[in-house]
Amino acid sequence: MSHVDYRRYPGCTAMLLTPEVAQTWLDSAGRRPPPSDESKIAAYAQVMLDGEWQPGTLLAFYPDGRLDGVHRLWAVVRSGVSIQVAVFTACTR
Repeated sequence: MSHVDYRRYPGCTAMLLTPEVAQTWLDSAGRRPPPSDESKIAAYAQVMLDGEWQPGTLLAFYPDGRLDGVHRLWAVVRSGVSIQVAVFTACTR
């Protein structure tokens, strides 16, 4: 993961995000079909396929159902590549 120790932050977990888990989270959040910015998803997926995705990606789940990281989740699904992420589940704005 990155140099930041995310374990210090309440509601944060560092994990390996697999395409299967990404798809499950997208389905649970009602994120079908993918967002309209296909070019961003394709660009992220290509970086993942090239092995150049940087660890430390953040994903955030909000109590009202909002999800920050939809493009990244779709890129994981599309590329079939697992990436290291930090997942925040107790977010407020």
